[in-house]
Amino acid sequence: MRNFKLQIIQTLVLLVCLLQTLAQEVMAQGIESVGTDYQAILYYGKPDAGDSNDPTVFMSEPNQTIINNVKNLGCNTIFFSVSTYGSVPNENDLGLNPYPGYRDKVVDFLDLCANQNIKVFALTLDEPSYVLTANHQTALDKLFKVAYYQRYVRNLANHPQYFAKKAHFHGVVTNLEAWAAPGWNDNLCKSTYRQQDNNILGQYLDLIPQMYTLLADNDFFSPTVAPGYIVQPLDGKFMGTVHWAWHYFEQMTSNFPNGNFGLYTGERNGNHYFDILLPETYCPKGSNDCMSLPCVDSYGSLCKKGFYENYESVGECYQWFDNHFISGYATQGMSLTPIDAAPLLYGHSAFMFDRFSDLNFTRWASKWFTKSCKSKSNYKGSFIFKYHQAIAIPRGVDFISTTLCNSVISPPTDISVNLESREINIYPNPFTSSLTIQGLMTGDKVRLYNFDLDIINETYDSLIFTASIPEGIYFIHVVDKDGNIVAKRTLNKTN
Repeated sequence: MRNFKLQIIQTLVLLVCLLQTLAQEVMAQGIESVGTDYQAILYYGKPDAGDSNDPTVFMSEPNQTIINNVKNLGCNTIFFSVSTYGSVPNENDLGLNPYPGYRDKVVDFLDLCANQNIKVFALTLDEPSYVLTANHQTALDKLFKVAYYQRYVRNLANHPQYFAKKAHFHGVVTNLEAWAAPGWNDNLCKSTYRQQDNNILGQYLDLIPQMYTLLADNDFFSPTVAPGYIVQPLDGKFMGTVHWAWHYFEQMTSNFPNGNFGLYTGERNGNHYFDILLPETYCPKGSNDCMSLPCVDSYGSLCKKGFYENYESVGECYQWFDNHFISGYATQGMSLTPIDAAPLLYGHSAFMFDRFSDLNFTRWASKWFTKSCKSKSNYKGSFIFKYHQAIAIPRGVDFISTTLCNSVISPPTDISVNLESREINIYPNPFTSSLTIQGLMTGDKVRLYNFDLDIINETYDSLIFTASIPEGIYFIHVVDKDGNIVAKRTLNKTN
């Protein structure tokens, strides 16, 4: 009996050592599993030009066409601008724009997205003046319309056609650009203007928990459905915008405490703020002027001429995000970097790129650099501003691989590109419990990625067991001993 117990103990010790060795190998390869990231796109459904408040752009595009384009952009999330113009939050309109057919199309759109693993958030409150105290109630009244829809769309007796639809939003994204509010001055290098702008941000901070309370009180994050129908699982996230430069001025200058990103997230004194921030990477110059600037300015200070001026092509490369959100400002004395202060989504403006392949490279490289090279868990994904600009950019040739922090990354950006130089068979597709790779040679490595580009399996074997991974889209690469990708597939996991 004693020998049997000794054998058990020895086996457990060996198992612990094996697990430690595997963990060290995983860390050495820069592989991590940090959950799902949002790869979002902003969708606006009304014309950019003119004064029309009618959602004619959305109404003219078939729902499945929008979804297909979103998938082709490599996105898994849509921040959908909800039109509430002219609506009354009642059992008929449900708080949405009464434009003919709009409500039905929105419900169908949400249901189609949910059934294709695309998450949709309600994007609302685009008026900068809402951050001012005098306009808070107007903002809350508009937000209430969205909350009313969420609360009643699947349980009102006069809309039984919606009961079985997955018609709920996963959360709310507000686009309150306080830096465009009346009274704001862009020259944060000057102490007087910082005081003035800090006061505006104080009003913004007062509004945020009021918005969350309104949503929570109306069951936005856990809406009910009609008896007998399935409740739709929701992320329940509350997100909002900040300007990328605010945190810099809070850390590097005086009398601008409300610029700290950390104030805009989490819970304090019984108040709930945003769950995730969207630091919008706007260039203060015109877009053409901004695009002609270098990716990263070597000097680094935003006030080197005594007034605020941008010297960089904002957000056009992953190095920009390193310089401004992760490590760059730390070398100048910043004690708390933006990525450590709050959970963030990186913003990528479509107009900053001549080709979508360049935008995609910046997006994936920024993600990889932040998560794998710098191990920053506050990276929660990215968003592209915006849908119609992004789909209009010429595709370009997607990059095959690049090296970041001694790791070769090969994002599966364009599944239509034939990269194969050898005959390799990967089956089945769709797959359930296992994948087989035929045609491997000595030294070939197989990498299996999830939709968010996290490596979930890396092996030299020709058989991968997959029963434990969730349903969804996956990507597989076969890399030879010289680091060349010799096969690349997009796969679908079903249970």
